[in-house]
Amino acid sequence: MADNDSNTPAPRAMTFTDVIVAARQTLELISDAASKTVAVAEAVQRHKGKKAAKSLDTLVFGGDGSRVHLERIAGGQGLPEDFDAIATKMDETGRVVEQAIDRLQQYRAFVRQRHGMALANKISDLVYAGGGKASIRLDLEHLVFLNDNFYSPEHIAAEAQRILGNIAALNAGLEQVHDEILRIGEK
Repeated sequence: MADNDSNTPAPRAMTFTDVIVAARQTLELISDAASKTVAVAEAVQRHKGKKAAKSLDTLVFGGDGSRVHLERIAGGQGLPEDFDAIATKMDETGRVVEQAIDRLQQYRAFVRQRHGMALANKISDLVYAGGGKASIRLDLEHLVFLNDNFYSPEHIAAEAQRILGNIAALNAGLEQVHDEILRIGEK
């Protein structure tokens, strides 16, 4: 049996004010948890946007790769070493490019939901449409096989010029979409 002389206060009934204070504190805790959940969700979305933008960056034709050799071929100054260098670069970058394309396919739904269907379709076009990354890679592989006496130097140079034009358009499109994804992600 409990001793009535203990120092523990007897429970008292809650007043209406106590109930209101407890409810307010509970709502503040819920609101704080909700805002933290929103902040985490937004951070995840920004991270996905940055990963998609990084994959787009991987698809850019930089000046340190095949373009140097392609420019020489387009100028009618191409040597067999230029064709070999393009073939080598295509082999070296093939896996990285395919991985970037696969990641972009995985992020397509995110881009569509977060940034809209038009931007998601633009990404698909930059990858797969004529003049897109996959198409240009096929064109470069084809160009390597044109290094044959059957094709005139003028024909080969014209093909290289066409590919360079597609690369310039692709790089500009990739830059625009890349920057748009990052800009929207900062909002």
